[in-house]
Amino acid sequence: DFCSILRNNISKSKLITLEDELKFLEQYVYLYQMRYPKNIGYSFQIEEPLRQIEIPKFSLQPLIENYFAHGIDFRRINNAISVSVYKENKELKIVIADNGKGMDQDLMLKINQYLINDKEFETDSIGIKNVNERLKIIFGTNYQMTFKETIYGGVTVIISIVLDEE
Repeated sequence: DFCSILRNNISKSKLITLEDELKFLEQYVYLYQMRYPKNIGYSFQIEEPLRQIEIPKFSLQPLIENYFAHGIDFRRINNAISVSVYKENKELKIVIADNGKGMDQDLMLKINQYLINDKEFETDSIGIKNVNERLKIIFGTNYQMTFKETIYGGVTVIISIVLDEE
């Protein structure tokens, strides 16, 4: 609910467990679903051993917000967004996928060049830049984010973090 979103916002810690970040995201999407009950479906999944890994607070929220700002089509009734957190080899994968309007190919290319090669680009979306900077500060070169087209239209964001395993 809205109160827990506010509490999360003002708590002191700069880091949050993946489990709590996903709970927060689910509440965020749920608020939209309350407004548009017949238009939005969502799915959030996280593998058990990854629940307590910490990431910077609000690292993922701007990516979900982008979907609601640019990707969703409220005339449709089959809008969907999913967040999956799993481990693949030694990498933590956070995959945010939607079936929205998609993204202009040129823009996607520019974003990926910025994310992969640090090529600057002009954009109104400070959200992606903020997410990238925050994750880079914590995980350094172990971290990478890329954007690709979802199979049936829409955008998929893939965050990969190499885990230091003891």
